[in-house]
Amino acid sequence: MYLIIAIHGYAGDVTAQKIMPDKLSFSISAGPGLVTGYEYKYRSIAIDGTFALEYRISNSAALTATTGLYDLISKRYQAIDAHASIVYQASSGDFGIVPLKGGIKILVTKQIFIKAEGGYAFEVSPLSGSAVDNDDSEYQQGKIMVSPGCGYTSKYWGVGLQCDFFYAVKAAGYHYNNYGIAGLVVSYNL
Repeated sequence: MYLIIAIHGYAGDVTAQKIMPDKLSFSISAGPGLVTGYEYKYRSIAIDGTFALEYRISNSAALTATTGLYDLISKRYQAIDAHASIVYQASSGDFGIVPLKGGIKILVTKQIFIKAEGGYAFEVSPLSGSAVDNDDSEYQQGKIMVSPGCGYTSKYWGVGLQCDFFYAVKAAGYHYNNYGIAGLVVSYNL
């Protein structure tokens, strides 16, 4: 009799488990970054805004899911018109990246964390201006994305360093345009 009650009680606890509000959290973040790799010739600064969902799997680890928009801001550069044999100043226009990534965030101490995320990034056409050297199809590729980071977090605020690396899935006609963004991230935990 006691065994049946114990089994029934245990089974009832398993089916009654729910996601606790303190296990699920949401944050918004923004920050500036420096562009590296192929895109540095055309853009040197990036600004990002992201939304992240975290699900705590233990007191020191959480699974993450992140999306948002990265804006790579255009800079002026020297271009050559081979047909007219002239050199002129050009601008490629800003372009955006929409990341979809997931990973893990580990608290090393109560407030210091490291994280690793990976996923896929969708490049969108130039957001302003026009692509002079590059036709728009070069900026409508998908990229494999890897994003390590570290930082400090409190109950409501967080600040960290993050590097996003974007790797071409296929060649853009004549080359692979891999690049990255290294930046500061400030977040607000809701």
